Amino acid sequence: MRVLISICFFTGWLGSTMVAQTPENKSANTIDVVLDLVQIQDDRVSVTIRTSHLPEESLRFFIPKTVPGTYSEDNYGRYTEDLKAFDAKNTPLEVFRENDNSWLIKNTGNTVSLSYVVNDSYDMEGGSAPAPFSPAGTNILEGSNFMLNLHGFVGYFEDMKERPYAFQIIAPDSLYPATSLPGKKLE
Repeated sequence: MRVLISICFFTGWLGSTMVAQTPENKSANTIDVVLDLVQIQDDRVSVTIRTSHLPEESLRFFIPKTVPGTYSEDNYGRYTEDLKAFDAKNTPLEVFRENDNSWLIKNTGNTVSLSYVVNDSYDMEGGSAPAPFSPAGTNILEGSNFMLNLHGFVGYFEDMKERPYAFQIIAPDSLYPATSLPGKKLE
C-alpha cells in the first residue's frame, strides 16, 4: 500500500513553513521524499530525496542538529548512514561527509537524487552517548510501529529552504497511518 500523507508543519530548523504537495498541486521545484517502511533492513528506514533546478554545481545537504523546543543539540545526522548522491543519468556523484549533520555533494548538474538509511534514536537511549529526548526522537519497530519525527529522517539543501516538499510514505498493509492532518491514499 502506498500512502501519501500531506503534511503541513512549521519547522524552526528550516526557518520556513513547508507544505507537502499532492500530485495535483506539485510544482517543478518540489523536493520529493520517499520513506520506505516496507523494506526495513537492520532496523533502518530507507530514504530517497529527489530535486531539480539546482542553483549551483555543488551543494550541501543537512540533517538538523537541533529542533525547537528540545533545548539540546541532538545531531540527528549521526543516525544517517550510507548517503549516496546521483545525477539525472543515475551516475554517482562525489559526496563528502563534513560532520555529523552535513554533506557536500560535488558536480550536481541540474538534478540530484539522494539515498540513505536512518537508524532510530530510541535504540540509543540508555547508552553511553546522549540520545534525543524521546518525544523528539525516532523509532523503527519493523512491521509494528514507527515514530516519524521528520527532522530525524529528512534533511534540507543549503539555499533551498523555501522549496516545497512532497512526502510519500510506503507502508505495509497492516500499518495504520495516523496524523492530525489530511492524508490521501494512493492505489
